[in-house]
Amino acid sequence: MNMKMDFFKAVLTHDQDTLNSLLPRLTTELQLYLQRHYQADPPDAQDAVQSALLYVIEKIHSQSLHTPEAALKYLYLTSRHRYLRTIYQSKKLVFMTNERQEPFVNDSQVDTLIFLEERGALEECIAKLNDESQRFVRALLQSPPLSTEALAREFGCRETTIWVRKHRLTALLARCVEASM
Repeated sequence: MNMKMDFFKAVLTHDQDTLNSLLPRLTTELQLYLQRHYQADPPDAQDAVQSALLYVIEKIHSQSLHTPEAALKYLYLTSRHRYLRTIYQSKKLVFMTNERQEPFVNDSQVDTLIFLEERGALEECIAKLNDESQRFVRALLQSPPLSTEALAREFGCRETTIWVRKHRLTALLARCVEASM
């Protein structure tokens, strides 16, 4: 409580000394949040947090955020959003790069069996989810995949909610599949 109040006041009053003493603690806290909840790599978490801090400080200066609680909540939300956007863009880039560089290779029988076993484990894990989550995962797995906008319309929520939900369900299913293998 004291740290967020001090951070908010320091930004408002342009108190650089106080801000310099608070930023390492705040940065570490936000990076740990991204690493624990979103399995962020430390460099990615650091980039997202730095970007979010600059953005939130700008918002406080422009008086868009009026309370310390709102500023801190917005800081967490912005850090998460920046991280998820970075990961999405990097995965999309890697996918596109790998797709063009790797030649087509026929799967061996062993690879096919492993794929079928993993697929069966995934189906079992999906069946353990509630109906709404099952519907969401099935929408993600359809080919071609729906855009984030289309998913947001279909499920009646914001695009950011779709990103968070997708990440959480993907992580949950990955742990479930790994545990059942």
